[in-house]
Amino acid sequence: MLQYSPKTKRKSWFALLIAFLLMIVCWAASQTIEAYRLLFQIGSLIAAMLFIQITSRYLLPRYHYRLEGKMFSVIKVQGKRVSTLCHVDLSEAILLIDRRTLQKSKEKHPSLSCYNFCQNLFPDNPCRLYLTQNQKEVFILFEPDEIFRKTMIDQINLIKTEVSNHVH
Repeated sequence: MLQYSPKTKRKSWFALLIAFLLMIVCWAASQTIEAYRLLFQIGSLIAAMLFIQITSRYLLPRYHYRLEGKMFSVIKVQGKRVSTLCHVDLSEAILLIDRRTLQKSKEKHPSLSCYNFCQNLFPDNPCRLYLTQNQKEVFILFEPDEIFRKTMIDQINLIKTEVSNHVH
């Protein structure tokens, strides 16, 4: 079993700080500038919603990626609550590709359903795991380290080799 848990980057905290400051500035402006009071109150409300979204989605939970044999899992831990968000058989995997490789690739992927399991708001090099689920192609966005990514690619290639050997 291989497990990886990404660390929360400073960019998420910086985005939270910007949302908080924007909320305060808009609220203060709504108290002093009568002509645009409603506009500033709406801006303050939107900034407050951003603050709550960033906190609840990117800063409070911890994501753990687990690779056990042919199974890939994403586990979310928030306080004492532990939830398995994703449990996928890698035999359904089509491709695992990181952002740098995807940007270099000329191949365009159609718009698919995406499951975002990134720990950070702005991940450095997230990976996309394309797979078939219920006769539809989807992809999972997550941010493994290099060791986890390479091990997962090796496991997917091994499974594809086994499947092709059984077909022949």
